[in-house]
Amino acid sequence: MQYSTCSSTGLRAVMASFATVLLAASVAWGGPPQLPVIVSPVDGASGVPADASLCVQIQDPDGEAMDVTFHARDLSGLPEEDFSIILIPDSQYYAQMFPEIFLSQTSWIVENREALNIAFVVHLGDIVQLAAAEAEWLNADAAMSLLEDPARTLWPDGIPYGFAVGNHDQTPNDSAGTIDDDDATTENFNRFFGIPRYESRSYFGGNYSTNNDNSYQLFSAGGMDFVALNLEYDGVEHALRDDAIAWADQLLTQHGDRRAIVSSHSLLCTYPGWPNATQCPETIFAPFSGQGQAIYDSLKVNPNLFLMLCGHAAGSSYQPRRTDIFDGNAVHTLLANYQRGEPCPFRCGNGWLRILTFSPANDEIRAETYSPWLGKYWDGVNPEHHSFVLPYDMNGGRHFQRIGGVDGVASGMTACLDWTGRSQGSSYEWYVEVSDTETTVGSPRWTFASDGSCSLEADCDDTDPCTIDSCLATTCEHSPIADCCQSSADCDDGNSCTDDACVTQVCSHTYNTRACYDGSECTENDACVDGACVGTPLQCGDGNSCTTDTCVDGACVNAYTPVGTCCSGDTDCDDGNYCTVDACSVDGACSNGLDPSCCNSDADCSDGDSCTNDICFQRNVAALRLGGL
Repeated sequence: MQYSTCSSTGLRAVMASFATVLLAASVAWGGPPQLPVIVSPVDGASGVPADASLCVQIQDPDGEAMDVTFHARDLSGLPEEDFSIILIPDSQYYAQMFPEIFLSQTSWIVENREALNIAFVVHLGDIVQLAAAEAEWLNADAAMSLLEDPARTLWPDGIPYGFAVGNHDQTPNDSAGTIDDDDATTENFNRFFGIPRYESRSYFGGNYSTNNDNSYQLFSAGGMDFVALNLEYDGVEHALRDDAIAWADQLLTQHGDRRAIVSSHSLLCTYPGWPNATQCPETIFAPFSGQGQAIYDSLKVNPNLFLMLCGHAAGSSYQPRRTDIFDGNAVHTLLANYQRGEPCPFRCGNGWLRILTFSPANDEIRAETYSPWLGKYWDGVNPEHHSFVLPYDMNGGRHFQRIGGVDGVASGMTACLDWTGRSQGSSYEWYVEVSDTETTVGSPRWTFASDGSCSLEADCDDTDPCTIDSCLATTCEHSPIADCCQSSADCDDGNSCTDDACVTQVCSHTYNTRACYDGSECTENDACVDGACVGTPLQCGDGNSCTTDTCVDGACVNAYTPVGTCCSGDTDCDDGNYCTVDACSVDGACSNGLDPSCCNSDADCSDGDSCTNDICFQRNVAALRLGGL
């Protein structure tokens, strides 16, 4: 790329600009740069050559020199595919009494990772009911560990996930730590889900203070980069809560180029009728909780914040949400919590999960509620609380990239950037950001269409090192270079048994020996061998030569199939039928003769007399017989 500055008014404009700079030095700050004015190509232009020169004129009230950054995207490319984020609401009763429901949730997430393109999972807190009960943490650990299994998820670090520590995850309950000792109440949480468990995982961003009560994760999906921030439940306004929120604000600023999701256990108003608590109307809209208001008030100034998630409150049929707008930026706050009002056989939640499907092409987030335990989507009352659509600008699935910049441009000048390699028949959208020493101003978005024409090979440079760019008969061609790459992500061959890397722009695929899943439930100890996943067949032999031993769907089946002289004792001839006498003859052959006194049903005992009750008690060879009966 070539960068240049030019003036449309010549030396007189340069001198005037210089005079403006001198004057500005003696007066107060005059404000931010003015909105940039497009020079070329004109908005909506067609027939723009492959070597497009993007130019804007800039002006600053203070006469300061400015930096200009150019951003653009290809409107003709395919939009990014949909992806999902899964919310696990309060699992406290599952960990306490129904671990099989918790396991059904995380098993379903793993099984549907590819089908739903699941990019991230967030647990909304109250992982357990009693934070001091080790057995509950063991149940939670067993369930959440499924998300980490590289063999099943086919991701080296498992599916990225985070926790919003809840009040029931603290002991004493409802009590966060203090500035002096922020480990005071979450000993078991940090024992099972502390920093050592995550610090080597690529998606783990970091934590506040010395524990994992407040943490953040980094992940990418749909052509977008995200920061997911988790804040511990803290219902009392004090220094620890203020410091944790200040840390969160700093992180969102630090990761301003990432779209921000903030999760905390309690953000919205408490459940209607909750004893000794503020009453909350059973409507979709709900006020913030005290902590929710404090978090929103502090973080709303970050334009990358768009979504806040919580649990804790509400009843199963009542799942509130709200949308707040600050400085033109919309922040959606959603609550999902089902432990109240669902018989199981007592209030526990029935395994409901919240699925958030991001559709970049449609600029919307679709919310659905599903229970792997029940095997169905929500079909109860208030369906609008459980299934809805939120608007969210994802650039239509075609994302802007920074394509270059020009620094130190004088006020009143025109900044230009050569953007080569535009394709015939493609349409493009672009904008600039102009920064002086105090502030940054963004321009409107402009579009143009290219005819891909060229005169030199340099006109066809698409900045992709993995293509050979050439100009043939005034038309650009971009031929791919075999096995070329820019990052290791370009080298993914879909095989979990190879380590894929980009080395000096060439893909390499090295065999590994990781644990894997070979797709069969009838093997165990699956591991990678020479680039393939190989498992050891389950040993289903029962030592009985009168049975055929097989594995079906992960379970051993020993079917009775006596052939020839297969038995050495009567037990080898057990055919599973109550009403046969199973015997092994002296020559080793099985016989299974019917016992005339035995029955399998009442109908077998009919004596044709309507005045008798005919009952089958079935043969019980182990019963004690007294008096010859």
